[in-house]
Amino acid sequence: MLVGSCVRFQIILPNWIVPSIGVTGYYILNATLYLYKGPAPPNLPNYFIPIAPNAYGVSLIGLNPFHDNVTYSINLPRGTYRAVLLIYTEGGELDEFWYTNEPATRSLLVYYNGYLAAVFNPFETIYTGGIDPFMWKPMPSINTLSFHNPYVADITPLLATGLDGTLSITMTNLYEAYQLAGLPYFTWTVSGVLMLWVNDSNPLIGGKLIMAQSSFFDSGPIFSTTPTGLTQYVEYGNYTINYVAVLKYKYGMEMAHTEQSGVFNAFQLFNAVMEYGTLSENFTETAQETLPSGEVFTSSFAGKYPIVFNVTAYITPLGPTTRYPYPAAYVQYATVNLTMMAHEEGSTPGMAYKSDIGEALNSYGFMNLSLLVINPYGGAVVTGISGNYARTSKDLISVTTYSNPVGIPGWLEQFRALAISPNATDLIGYYQYVTLRLVRIGWQ
Repeated sequence: MLVGSCVRFQIILPNWIVPSIGVTGYYILNATLYLYKGPAPPNLPNYFIPIAPNAYGVSLIGLNPFHDNVTYSINLPRGTYRAVLLIYTEGGELDEFWYTNEPATRSLLVYYNGYLAAVFNPFETIYTGGIDPFMWKPMPSINTLSFHNPYVADITPLLATGLDGTLSITMTNLYEAYQLAGLPYFTWTVSGVLMLWVNDSNPLIGGKLIMAQSSFFDSGPIFSTTPTGLTQYVEYGNYTINYVAVLKYKYGMEMAHTEQSGVFNAFQLFNAVMEYGTLSENFTETAQETLPSGEVFTSSFAGKYPIVFNVTAYITPLGPTTRYPYPAAYVQYATVNLTMMAHEEGSTPGMAYKSDIGEALNSYGFMNLSLLVINPYGGAVVTGISGNYARTSKDLISVTTYSNPVGIPGWLEQFRALAISPNATDLIGYYQYVTLRLVRIGWQ
């Protein structure tokens, strides 16, 4: 994509700014481009369509309770024989920590020509200001600094519905969150690209879906009161997708099959000063295409994203709350347990790989702060720290292996660390221990 061409890279860092109190939004940024000098892996996508690009050609979709769906026209090349969505998501404002809200579930639904093409399950990212900022000094939570790993879904069977049509993207439960909270600040940013494999010399003539099954169910928020006076919230849901298609090309037939299934469950107990919550997301995806040449593409993914959190907080406004900014005193105790488990396999003609990742985080902390609240959805600047202690541990095991081509080494990575933020004066913290082990697998 880059070889022999002039490419312009853009770095976009939108931010909320309040210059009058020193929140300028200015960044000092270093960017490094790493180039892979080896031979190109076989059978990579060769055509890319940004998802709902804006006037600058950038895929950067904003969703909110009153605009939770984007639909746009799309035109694919005539020789497209494989189509895979790659999506990034990021919750903002009151949905920055969406899994602590009610409703606490979010699903990104993607439709192609009216068919439910994919369901994406956002990972419960905790940013460096999240829950307790000192929990993440000096070690951040899982995936915090990677802008999340992309979510991928194969939608090749739906090429049978036509190469010209519509792509629709919807984030669930945004309007429901507005109805419960009475505030509109539940926002998401979605970005992505449709990756295509195109052979211009073999155009698609027609196609037929010989199986088309899809469903998505969300119970909606269910509230009750416990005997101790706590509010209990429960929500659950599931989805299935199963498409099989025959695609007829000028030179031969292709069989394409994709399946997705998943379940999600949320539970919370809370009152005015405390909240205990859990959220689990379990899902699987598989896909296979058999090309007219007999070559086969396969992919599969299975993920589990459980989180458990417990927060007790007391906030005391020290000025009128009808205008911003206003000062406040804040005391909080919190614990967080977060896990990411992912298994991925894939094969293309000439390459086959397998990857397993298991990462777990455990954290607890206490803080006593003076704040300046700067906006209606709780954004605040820390103006004073009178108490702090936080302890965060992280464990990771990752294994990636290749069965084709023969001779490519795989890797085993093991990481363990314990980070401490010890008091109100040490704002950097320290690592009590860090261990990292990298081992080549199958190296000859």
